[in-house]
Amino acid sequence: MGKFAKLYEDDELGQILVKSDMDHNGNPEIRFYCIPDGLGVCSVALTHDDTDEGWKAMEKAFESIDKKDAIKVVKNITNSF
Repeated sequence: MGKFAKLYEDDELGQILVKSDMDHNGNPEIRFYCIPDGLGVCSVALTHDDTDEGWKAMEKAFESIDKKDAIKVVKNITNSF
């Protein structure tokens, strides 16, 4: 069984959780969680269509995500505040 989550630590951003899952409509998603200063848990997701190709694309994307990618996504979240 493959991984469904990755946890990274960053001195500036703290913990970053990256989770492979499905949204409330059954579409594949990769969700990034963080806790920006002064806020609670925040998240953003990348989703795809619920097709064989969509699931394969999301699995491939999840496997390729590393700490650098996770930090980039979370900085995009925190910069929007």
